[in-house]
Amino acid sequence: MIKVLIAEKAADREYARRIRHRIFVEEEKIPEAIESEGDEESLHFLAAKEGLYVCAGRYRVKGPFLKIERVATLPEARGKGAATELMLFMQALGSKEHPRHLQILHSLKKVELFYRKLGWIPVGKPFQEAGLEHQLMILPPKEPSLLQSLLCLKDPSSPVVILDELYARLQDGHGLI
Repeated sequence: MIKVLIAEKAADREYARRIRHRIFVEEEKIPEAIESEGDEESLHFLAAKEGLYVCAGRYRVKGPFLKIERVATLPEARGKGAATELMLFMQALGSKEHPRHLQILHSLKKVELFYRKLGWIPVGKPFQEAGLEHQLMILPPKEPSLLQSLLCLKDPSSPVVILDELYARLQDGHGLI
């Protein structure tokens, strides 16, 4: 069984940091300063399987967006459901706590399919971040009224590729402007 929790205690946040360090710094060779950027303003999460922490992630509010970041699963736990459970938990809590913020993430290109299976939509072209190919992805709300109420629709600094996707959804019957 997989258990997901908010890493509220300092010890839990340290476990999350260690998992992310192992994956992003050691495995993916991302500089420590880039990997830890934004930690202070983020809400951190852990997933445990059989009593051991095996997956971590975080999210933070960035303007009109709720950005899910740093989802990392230990190699020995990959493909066993921990990241899926973690993502579903973060997505649900994010929707509840920040219903007017569009959920976004920068997926490593090599794991884009994982996010697509969870309902995420790629927007724009792939880009380089920390020397790795990434894809911007969004998780639009399913309810038309929530889609219409997104803060990013009225924010002039919102990326055009995101707005184009949302307006197309609104025009295609997912909601009316």
